[in-house]
Amino acid sequence: MSFITNYPFITVTNSDFDNFSKKMPTNVTCAPPVCFAAQACDTIDFPPIQFLGSEGVGYELRNYTFPVSDIMCVVGVTGGSPDDLGVYLMGSLFLQSFYSVYDLDNKQVGISLAAGSTGNLIVSGGNGFPVWAIVVICIVGVALLGTGAYFVVRHFRNKKNA
Repeated sequence: MSFITNYPFITVTNSDFDNFSKKMPTNVTCAPPVCFAAQACDTIDFPPIQFLGSEGVGYELRNYTFPVSDIMCVVGVTGGSPDDLGVYLMGSLFLQSFYSVYDLDNKQVGISLAAGSTGNLIVSGGNGFPVWAIVVICIVGVALLGTGAYFVVRHFRNKKNA
């Protein structure tokens, strides 16, 4: 993932763009590498898009359109990156919703939600499994182990007393 402050769009792989364009409302026309609509952006119910990193932390973006006029809306997500390269270009459309810190010494970028952002932080297990589900599974597992241990101890106590 590359962050480019002077680039307006979010560019994804061609296959991701194909998947993204299938989720667009019916009044949005997608002709790779762009999607657009012949109406005002604020009159269209665009679905949120999610970017999930390898560590299970990602971001959800809701505002990813450019109003060209009162009757034209351009979606700021474009295709064009070859699938085998897997390059994602995150331009100003993405960066405007987040506070970014550039750590040049360690060659890392830290991202957090900006104040007043319409985005959301997504935290999940490494393969997209929600954290709340993992917590519930762990609690149920511990409860089952505790219940099993109770009956084993009770069985041996009854056997010893008999």
